[in-house]
Amino acid sequence: MKNALIFGLSLSALHLLWLFLELGLGWHTKNIADYGVYTHLSILPWTILWVWGVYQNKKMGKKEATFARQFQFGLVATAVSTAVIGPLLWLYFTHIHPSFFSNMITYAMEQGHFSSVQAAEAFYNLSSTVVFTLTGNVSMGVLYSASLAWLFSSKE
Repeated sequence: MKNALIFGLSLSALHLLWLFLELGLGWHTKNIADYGVYTHLSILPWTILWVWGVYQNKKMGKKEATFARQFQFGLVATAVSTAVIGPLLWLYFTHIHPSFFSNMITYAMEQGHFSSVQAAEAFYNLSSTVVFTLTGNVSMGVLYSASLAWLFSSKE
């Protein structure tokens, strides 16, 4: 259980690091046109961390690494990361980079993606970002938990 808690915190830290990488590469500011394409690359380090975490859990548990235990490990890690990511998003978008949403709205309007500023504001805001991120985190966490538990469970 302790390993799953630590792993969940690691997933959350990776999420925050990715946000800083996006900011550093200008995907939230001067290179905002690249945001929609390159932000999806976050799946690569996230997948690598998931595979490594579940594999390490198997190595530590050896013969006890049943599908159920591996799946439980993934679900606990998903719950922890989901609980932590919400406050991290709030911190990032309100204190570290509060102009993110206004930048996205301006860019979306310039590109003609929305017919009104109100529509863009309804899409690009903290609430919708938190809901989208948490929903994605839970769904991908359950999917990764199941598939990696199957892949890395001890076959007896």
